[in-house]
Order: sequence, then C-alpha cells, then structure tokens
Amino acid sequence: MIESIELTCGPTHVSDPVKWNQRPGLTIFVGPNNSGKSALLDDLYNWWPTRGSTKRSSLNDVQLTPFQPSMFEEHPKFRGSNDKDSIVHSGTNATRAMWAHQFERYWGDHEAREFRLDLSIWMNGTNRLDMLTDETDADLQSPTTPLARLLADDDRRAEFQAAVFSGLNHFPIVDWITEYGTLNLAFSPDKPDVKVEKSFTPEMQEYLAQSNLSSRASSGFKAYTGILGTLYATDYKLILIDEPEAFLHPPLARTLGKQVAEQAKDRHVFVATHSADFLMGAVDSGASVRVVRLQYQDGVATACMLDSEDLKQFMTDPLLRSSNVLSGLFAQSVIVAEADTDRNFYQEINNRLLAEGDGRGIENAVFLNAHEKSTVPRIVAMLRKMGVPTAGIVDVDVVADRSGAWTNQLRAVGIPSSMHSELSCERKTILHNMKENSSDPTGKSYKNEGAIDLLSNGELKAARSWLRELANFGLFVVPIGELEHWLPELEVREKGRPWLGKIFSKMGSDPKAPDYIHPAKGDVWDFIADCNAWLTNPARQGMGGVE
Repeated sequence: MIESIELTCGPTHVSDPVKWNQRPGLTIFVGPNNSGKSALLDDLYNWWPTRGSTKRSSLNDVQLTPFQPSMFEEHPKFRGSNDKDSIVHSGTNATRAMWAHQFERYWGDHEAREFRLDLSIWMNGTNRLDMLTDETDADLQSPTTPLARLLADDDRRAEFQAAVFSGLNHFPIVDWITEYGTLNLAFSPDKPDVKVEKSFTPEMQEYLAQSNLSSRASSGFKAYTGILGTLYATDYKLILIDEPEAFLHPPLARTLGKQVAEQAKDRHVFVATHSADFLMGAVDSGASVRVVRLQYQDGVATACMLDSEDLKQFMTDPLLRSSNVLSGLFAQSVIVAEADTDRNFYQEINNRLLAEGDGRGIENAVFLNAHEKSTVPRIVAMLRKMGVPTAGIVDVDVVADRSGAWTNQLRAVGIPSSMHSELSCERKTILHNMKENSSDPTGKSYKNEGAIDLLSNGELKAARSWLRELANFGLFVVPIGELEHWLPELEVREKGRPWLGKIFSKMGSDPKAPDYIHPAKGDVWDFIADCNAWLTNPARQGMGGVE
C-alpha cells in the first residue's frame, strides 16, 4: 500500500534526508523521549487518509503503491458484496458499481480517504485496550468483526490462542454462551477443546464458568491480546502502534516484539517504542525488520536508518551485551568510559550537576562502560553509526598506545585520516615530554604525577591544544592523568574499586550535610561540562563517519 517514505532530515544536520522503499513488514522507530516518534506515527496515520502532511513531525512525503484490482476486491467495504447498486459511500451515495469504475483513478487522491482509512488503525495508549471488546449481534456467516472472525475460523483462532498463551500462559476464548447474543473475550489457563469450543454443551459451559472475562483482566492482558488480536483477526493493511511495551514487563515486551515482527508479513506495521526488549525481540525473530532512530535536539531533527546486522551484534556480542549498549539507542546522548568504576564516578558527577540545575550537566544521557581502554572505540563507533551522539572518556595513557590501538581511537570518533599523522606525531611528543618531566627515572609514572601538569610553557600549550582537538571530535582524555586523580582535595589514595567506595563516602550522600560535595568550578565538573558542550552541539564533528 505504501511505496516509499521520505523524512525531512538525515543522520546529521547537513545530511541528505532519509528515504526508503517501504516493503511490507515491521518498521520500528526508536530514540529518546521527545524525539518525534509518536508524532511521526500520527502524521503517517493522517497522511494515509488525507494524502497531506500535518507537519508535526519529521515526515516529509509518502508515496502510495500503484492501484491494483485486488485492492478493490479485498477492501472490507466491497468484499463479499455483488450488489452493484448497494451504497458504499454514505456521504455521496456512491454505489459499488460507481466505485468499481472510479476506484483506480481516485486511489491516491483525497476522494478515496474514507476507503484508505478503513484499511488503517492507529493504536495509541488507550484504544489498544479496547481492540477486542464485546460484540453484540455479530454476523458469524460473513464475519467482519474481530471476535466473530476468531470464532468462525478455527485455524485463525488456534494461531491467535497459541500466540497469546506463549506470552501470558492463558488461552483467550471467545465466549458466545454466557451472555446471549454477545461475544465476549475470556481467559483460561487450560487449553480449550477445539471439538467442543463452539458447541453448547455442559462441558463447554463449565469451561467458560471457570474462565475469567476480559473485563476483569489487567491492562497488560488487554494490551497484549489487543495488539495480537489486531494482527490475527483484522484485515488492516496499515497498523501503527505507539509504545506497545506499555503495561508489559520486559520479558513479555520481548515476546511481543518477536510476534509482531513475525505476524506483520504482507502488511505495513509501524511501531514507536522506547523498549530495548521489544526491539530485541523483533530483531531476533528472523523476520525482516527496518529500524529508524529519531532524535530532536536544540531545534535540530536527525534520523538514521539502522542496520539489522549491527543490532544483532548488540544482542549477541558478549562485550556489547554486558555493557548494555542497546540502551544507548533510546538516550539523547551516551558517554563511554573505560571501566565500571569510571562510569559510576562520572555518572555521579553528572547527577550532582543536574540535581542543582547546573547547566554543565548532561541531560537525558546514558553512561556506559567498556571493559578496558581498547574497547571504548568499538562501542563509540557502533553507537555513532546508529546516529547516537557518543563521547568517549579515556585516561591520559592513551598517548602510549600502540599505533593500531591509537588509530582505532581516532577512527571511532570520525577524525579524518588526513589528520592522523599530525595527531600521532604530537602524541609521541607529549608522551616524551611527560616522561622527561617525571620524577620516575623509567618515565612510567607520568600519569600519577599530574600528566600534562608536569609540562610548562610551550609544551603545556601544545598538549592542551592537542586535547582540545580530540575533544572537538568527542574523545575526551583525562588531562590530570587518570580517574583517581579527580577531586584531589578529598585525599583518596586507593585505586579502582576501593577508590570508588572511598571517594563516594567522602563526597557524601545528603545534600544538606555540611560535608556534602557540591559542584564547583574546575576539576571534573568542568570536564563533564566539556563533554556536554560537544554532545549538545548539533554541528558537532565526528558524527558523519570516517573520511
């Protein structure tokens, strides 16, 4: 039904807009809060019937597929009706015969909006709970409503029941006995006997008496079955679902993601989600899934098409999975530190900045940790490839890395290869100067003695310039050497985990206490501010890939 979709923006503020051919199946929009995911779904829904954008989101254009005769015959308003004089458009008294003659011409125009609307459904936070409501006087000979369809079609009903049971451990049953003339949805932990499910027998009556009507079910039950009911019991060609994970705990959201992806098939299903679990379930299903990440920051919208193989790597690679990298897709920005101790400390510093309304704090950010310095660039590069502004923080001993590891750092943050040679030469000079000024004859203690603070005059100026150049691309090197040298006034001498416990103890936990450490000028507080300046700059360097 939809041939192509074009947005107004691309991966960066200067990129070409994202555009794709819209094959049937599942398309997932991810991104941080207020990135325009729900607005895009709303505009898609409104564009579909009216063929015109409301300009509320990053949607720029939608092209419909050319008309096919099957579109007319399979349309719910015309299917099963051979009466050429039957009125199918109450507003104009247009008959089936009139539409059969003009449907092809009007298919993509304003006049056919009512018929295109019949093919689409917008499932927001409320109506998903009401998808399988009671049906009175339903037609079971030519069923058109969801519960009637499920009751009349044994195969369809069995597939729906199996899908719901896999997530809820309860079977959905269409109760046609309890309330005469009305179809109700009920749930039972016991599998119904297909041989008696549609028979008026004491056995079936007892089975229904032991079941629970959906009116008494939780919102999670209703939402889950409502979404699956739309996929199994309706003919909608365009299905839009906003936050399907609402009311669901994470494992169930993952199961639902898998089922939606598998059942989308020949329909266009669009989902806006903030759930890594739903996303993982969909990608892991093996079905064809398109994922688009949206972001809106300081008046600048961006969009990036994500690669399914990269997403699968997020889920299967032990390093990436243990680092919770996938959560970065739903954040405004990400900071990757060397280790868990680093991550905890920098996150606490940022939390204190935000708590006091200090503009140096990074809003809506996720702090992640690699497992060592050499794995920082891998995580940074993958997240940037997916359109996530991602900064890396490394200790100053990065200057001593071997050439291959050093090049990986530069490439990960998008520094052009034309700059590599000069930056590498400067790196070697800075390392030499720090060793020369160290009190350690071996020169190995430079990062414990102040790092670039060992330098003076021209050497210090050159080192600071080098650090700024790296920071321009989102690679932040600890200028005082390493993590444990921040907040020296607290006089914590330990290393690693013991240092973290001691530093947190001395920083305090009660903001009202006299010894609580509040944000101050300089030191790590300004270091985080530098990270924030890069992350919030729409024109930041390093997000366009390696040149």
